Amino acid sequence: MSSQEQLQTLIRALITNGTLSEVQKSIIYSHAELQGVPPEETERMIQEALQQASQTNTPSTTDESGFITNTPTPSDTTGSSFVDSNSSASQQNVSQSNASQANYSGVQFGAGTGFTDATLLSEQGGMSITQKARLDGRWVVVKRVASTYKYNQTYADLLFKEYFNGRDLEHPHIVNIYGRGEDTEGPFFYMEYIDGQSLRKRIPEGGIKDQRLIRKIAVEILDALSYAHKKQVYHRDLKPENILITNKGDNVKIIDFGLAAADKFDDLSGATFVGTQKYAAPEQSSALNQVDGRTDLYAFGLILLEMFTGSPEPKNLKQLPVGYWRSIIDKCLQPNPSDRYQNAGEILEYINSYSSSVNQSVSSQPLVNQPVTPPPVPVAENRPVHTQPKTPVNRPQPNQPVIQGLQKLPNDVLILVLGILSIITCGCGFVVGIITLVLASQSQAAYMQNPAAYDPGSRQLVNTGKICAIVGTILGALFGLKWFAGWLF
Repeated sequence: MSSQEQLQTLIRALITNGTLSEVQKSIIYSHAELQGVPPEETERMIQEALQQASQTNTPSTTDESGFITNTPTPSDTTGSSFVDSNSSASQQNVSQSNASQANYSGVQFGAGTGFTDATLLSEQGGMSITQKARLDGRWVVVKRVASTYKYNQTYADLLFKEYFNGRDLEHPHIVNIYGRGEDTEGPFFYMEYIDGQSLRKRIPEGGIKDQRLIRKIAVEILDALSYAHKKQVYHRDLKPENILITNKGDNVKIIDFGLAAADKFDDLSGATFVGTQKYAAPEQSSALNQVDGRTDLYAFGLILLEMFTGSPEPKNLKQLPVGYWRSIIDKCLQPNPSDRYQNAGEILEYINSYSSSVNQSVSSQPLVNQPVTPPPVPVAENRPVHTQPKTPVNRPQPNQPVIQGLQKLPNDVLILVLGILSIITCGCGFVVGIITLVLASQSQAAYMQNPAAYDPGSRQLVNTGKICAIVGTILGALFGLKWFAGWLF
């Protein structure tokens, strides 16, 4: 199927009662951009599809790619029909069933959907709920519009947008979205289940003490952001709650990449803010709300700060010693996006260059190099209500550099010793102090060339020796003046 045919299929799938909402149009234009279809051609296809839809009033059917061409109203939906383009089974006509429904945690799954053993996981702002359910022997997570809003087209549009934005993201550190469907309780989609917990629960009071773990988590988050941003997909609500850490291997899995929760919109017909205020960049709170990848990097800086200190408050940055991590966080948190890192790859390059400068044990392979093939989600045959899982792809596994320490500043101990001697040697203190200050200035110059590479403790020795040298120089000068005055008079 060509790019234009795929786009036509998507447009037909989203048209409801002969119209398209603004959210639906944004989905179409985003998809068109990814497929390389010009905006003017996209607009022509939209107008043509709307004109055709207004001339026909046919019941809901499933086209050759599996999309519903005319979505039935909730009152007309008595069974379950799948609407994913990846499903070969969806080429069959879906029969409607009045069979009994199984109620799990207040949500009903249509007969024949295949979901069993469902338990409620969370309610996200009242707009949607997520459930853990078993599908053909494997656990998945099902996300659907909350029952309160199941007849609200705007909320359904937002759910579809999250699905369309997230389904094409194939990355080891982003949760996989497998397919979507619809039953008597409204639309839903289902995704990979992660055996783990959120980063929020992994951050103790006072922060994470293991810097190797912090580094691993940071690198994997950046790896995922770099991949998504290259596809022009931005999270806009990155926070510890949306970052899962697996129980086995402490691997990162980012969720909710498609769209932030609908209750973050001031106006559902025209969003003015998406995100969580505590982790929002300044531009997200502005009237223009112009966000891009640098917006996610601002949130990443706050998350990194929280992993170190236990709090995302920028004022806590001063708790970190001047050096490697502090310089990364400080640049991420610049109010002006142009002053931040311009993409996640820049931070990854900085991490690699820093690792080389301190002779850390880093593989010569690039940061992303190990292909991993994930197992597909099995779907039983002759069940038209679900998609076949996406074809497994080779997925990169980021290499994990190991921290082994920071460099010492040149002559740090010598500077401290000479500084102390300059105080206690009286008349000779002036000369010793001058020598010490010269050595200290050389160390300071080395530090300024690469602040992240040097141990804060070593810098403290140099600073202390420098202070002692200043005091010793002054005392030596005063002693010399006193001696000269006594000799003169």
